[in-house]
Amino acid sequence: MKVVIIGGGAAGTVAAFELRKLNKDISITILEKGKHTEYSHCSLPYVIEGTVEKLSDIVLFHEDDYVKEDVDLKLDTEAVEVDDKLKTITYKNIGSGKKGKISYDVLVLAHGAHPFIPPIKDIEKSQYMTFTTYDDVEYLQKNIRSFDNAIIIGGGFIGVELGWGLIEQKKKVTIIERQPHILPGMFDQDMCSIVQKILEDKGMKVKTDVSIDDIQDLKLTSRDKLIVSTGIHVKDHFAKSLGLKFNRGIVVNDKMQSKKDIYCIGDCIEISKQDPKTKKSESITSWLGTSAVRQAQIAANNILNSSNPKKQLRFWTNNTAISRIGETVFGATGMTTEAAARKGIKTASARLKAYTRSEHCLDKKDIIIKLIADMKGYVLGAQIIGHEEVAGRLDLVSMAIQYKMKLSDLCSIDYCYNPSVAPIFEPLSVVADICQRKIGVLNARKK
Repeated sequence: MKVVIIGGGAAGTVAAFELRKLNKDISITILEKGKHTEYSHCSLPYVIEGTVEKLSDIVLFHEDDYVKEDVDLKLDTEAVEVDDKLKTITYKNIGSGKKGKISYDVLVLAHGAHPFIPPIKDIEKSQYMTFTTYDDVEYLQKNIRSFDNAIIIGGGFIGVELGWGLIEQKKKVTIIERQPHILPGMFDQDMCSIVQKILEDKGMKVKTDVSIDDIQDLKLTSRDKLIVSTGIHVKDHFAKSLGLKFNRGIVVNDKMQSKKDIYCIGDCIEISKQDPKTKKSESITSWLGTSAVRQAQIAANNILNSSNPKKQLRFWTNNTAISRIGETVFGATGMTTEAAARKGIKTASARLKAYTRSEHCLDKKDIIIKLIADMKGYVLGAQIIGHEEVAGRLDLVSMAIQYKMKLSDLCSIDYCYNPSVAPIFEPLSVVADICQRKIGVLNARKK
């Protein structure tokens, strides 16, 4: 079997190594347009902050790693045409311009996405930059002394993390977000306002509910640097020629398959699933590194078990995500109350400020947890802000959502206790109990 993977980022590389782990005999080739082997995109802002010593430290695999795994990696190589009937790919070396052709039995599309540039008049005149790649960080590091003020359009995770990093580099930073609050889609207004205050206390300006129509509105000077961090969009590079359904990305099923012998993974996809209860189709996008890795593992398994449905795996995500600015860690999983309202789902939520250790411990840390459930008590989402033990609690709630657990289940878990490590009353259990009681009161009023 010959497997060709277009794209050598997290999804493409993990798919290749997973295939090799499962099968020592198949042929595996990666065509990667860039000049770099796989690196940690999520670490880019922390290179600017200075908590990662060198940019080269974020490289996860080197060329000899691919050689050891018998994976043919072609860097600086662009796939220019795919012929699905002949099952061939024409590619071009970007540096030399030399073309070649390779055949495949199974094709994996993992070519990622591009930064979304908002339709702002004359934005190209501003010499703006994006912040999504190794080269972007390299450029910013080399030109860090050429500006005093950074204006970041986009208040998502990357914009916030980069803004903090630039503050640490003694730059003045302004974040401009089009939505009513920063971290849209991940946090509700009440929780993201806590993060915003931390940013503002650090000296950052945060402007929300602001739409820029003309670049002149920003009144940029020669000592300003405009950075666009407004998410990504997918171009249908091969979708039309291959006859693949395309919406916000290439549409795949939860087995990562778009058609026979073609699998798609990573940022370039949109997953179409059927809700087991309503039987309605729903679309999911997940542009997280964790999702890319799991999609790659699932695709690799399913490629090798295409004739054995019982061994095939399916993808699931709650879009569980976490971030850090300074000493503050914040993350979310599942639905926000805002997202649930847009879907017409009635919810109840509870918010609790507690300690991660017993109150008498000097090194105790604050933690704020917001838990969201439907009116039957099923857990839908959580948002957590703290200084420690945020990730584990988020993962626990993510599991609760995945396995359709109720608030009562979170209350009845046998949690561990030691005053110097964990409080006697686990904050997650307490907030679940508060939310459960709230639902009881609300439901009783209806009767």
